[in-house]
Formats: sequence, C-alpha cells, structure tokens
Amino acid sequence: MEVARRAEAARIDALFTADLLSFNAQGAIGSQEPLVFVSALSQVTRHTGLIATVSTTFHHPFNLARLFGTLDHVSNGRAAWNVVTSAVGEENYGPGELPSPEQRYARAAESLEVATALWDSWQDGAPPAGHTARSLSIRAGCGRSIITASSSPSPGR
Repeated sequence: MEVARRAEAARIDALFTADLLSFNAQGAIGSQEPLVFVSALSQVTRHTGLIATVSTTFHHPFNLARLFGTLDHVSNGRAAWNVVTSAVGEENYGPGELPSPEQRYARAAESLEVATALWDSWQDGAPPAGHTARSLSIRAGCGRSIITASSSPSPGR
C-alpha cells in the first residue's frame, strides 16, 4: 500500500501487477491475486492507473468482464487489463496439458471479443451481448475497462 501512496504522490501514471500463477514464484508479492490486490490499491490512490495482469487461458471471459467492470467502477475508471495467455501454471488449474500457443491466442482473441461485447452492452437500453463459440456461450452485460497487452513478436512466443 505504501508503494501505491508514493506512486500517487510522485504522480506516476500507473501501477502494474503481474500474475505468476504459482506460489513462491517471486516471494509473497508474486503470489497475490492481481484483481484483489489492485482493488485494494484503488482505495489508497485517486489518480494513478491500476493495471492487473490476468490470463485468458485460465479464466472465463464473462467472469473477466464482470471483474474488470467492477474494478473499473471501484477505481473510478482507472482499471486496465493486461491480457496474457500464460505459458505456465496449468498444474494449478486441473489435470491436463497447457493448450498450444495457437489455441491460447485464439482463446485470448475470443475472450477479448466477448469481454468487449459485454462491456458495450452495459448501456441503458442496449440489448444483452450474445456469443456462442466452440467453448463459450454468453448472454449478459457488464461494465467497461481499458485493455493492455504484454506481447511478443508473434503468437506463442
């Protein structure tokens, strides 16, 4: 919390949190869940942007849209989502292998499409967003957040 207060006082534009998806990967701070952590930071800052890294590989886009929409409200519009596909962490999300890079990037693209449609449908009088694909079926609406991306030159790298 002290780092956030100092960043605010120094007029730092934004604070960024990683999501390492495993305990003890980078000490206690690396084990923090990014959305809860950034929500707490929103209460001790007024102007600093708050960027939470969350993987589309291990989270459903409806929940991501709801969570980031809520974070956007509690932070008064200062929330941002650093979209990643994760190259590790599958052992913490059930049996099975990590999907291929191509599958992870396809899911990320679809998740962004779904989240954006959900956020856009949360205006008065807007029809609920609907989406059906191989693995996702959604019909709902919720708030809007900024999207960022940590990327490499090509999918899967």
